[in-house]
Amino acid sequence: MPGQGWLKGHHRYVAALLLVGAAFAVRWALAPVFAGSFIFSTFYPVIVITAYFAGARPAALAAVLSGALAIWAFAPPAFSLIVGAQALISLGFFAVTCAVDIYFITGMTRALQQFRSERSRAEVLAEGHANLFREFNERATNHLQLVAALLQRQANDVYDRSYSQALTEASKRTLMISRIHRSMYGESDRATDFAVFARQLLESCLGAAEHRPVEVLVEDHGVALPSDQAASLAVLLFECFRSALQRLPRAGKGSVRVALTAEGDDYRLVLASGRVDMAGAFQDDLGRQIVAAMTDQLQGRFDVREADGGLVFEIVFPKTRRGAEAAPAWNFRGLASSTVH
Repeated sequence: MPGQGWLKGHHRYVAALLLVGAAFAVRWALAPVFAGSFIFSTFYPVIVITAYFAGARPAALAAVLSGALAIWAFAPPAFSLIVGAQALISLGFFAVTCAVDIYFITGMTRALQQFRSERSRAEVLAEGHANLFREFNERATNHLQLVAALLQRQANDVYDRSYSQALTEASKRTLMISRIHRSMYGESDRATDFAVFARQLLESCLGAAEHRPVEVLVEDHGVALPSDQAASLAVLLFECFRSALQRLPRAGKGSVRVALTAEGDDYRLVLASGRVDMAGAFQDDLGRQIVAAMTDQLQGRFDVREADGGLVFEIVFPKTRRGAEAAPAWNFRGLASSTVH
């Protein structure tokens, strides 16, 4: 039980006897003050302390000895075997009080001990699950990197240019998803600062694309996301940025602005580009399918539209997951193959 780590076996009974002796000495010293009253006053704390630190049986022994000593030494007539009615009534109340104290105190200590034991076991299980989760994430990341390498190897061996480009694009996407997975789930118990990871993601995308200089502005609104939402949003942001990057004109310096804001119960992500070539966005079916899948996971609404000669990608998704009745939607209006079904 709690508090009994240093009290083992017979030591518990020895400690109970010593406490009773100390209580008797204190009551004896206070005899001139109390006279024949409050004969059990100094023994009550002994019962409580013994019940908590030594357990039920030593506490019961302490209660019996305390009652006997108090009646014999302090109940009038003192040091006599004659017991008056008033002393017997006081002894009865003392016995009932001690029984209640012992029952509830030992019950609470048992409950506390069980709680601590269950908590320790739960912590061990949680740590084990966390280790398994980290191992799973590491293996998933490694497998994605392996798939990316195999796709790139196959792209190098294919003579058809269109097939080679498609495999190369698939390899780049797989590798980027692998990096996102590693960064998002490396510390799954912490919220992810959107502004920080968005800058890192877009810089990586620019480096992989070997594109001409592009000004990227990520607005920091102090939004932090749980790892599952951050991972889905990172993949979606990557696809939107790639689509905008492909449409930027080759002359001059392009620009892209990204902002994630909290609006009531929802988050709103906006990626807006400067003037672009309006030949279309998400012309490849794979990009559309990835956007649709990530929007599904976020339970959000996705929209891409033209604005001031540029592209605006927007997704609104709830801060917490809703029920199955919340159906996601994707809208690519005004851009080649207007709607994804």
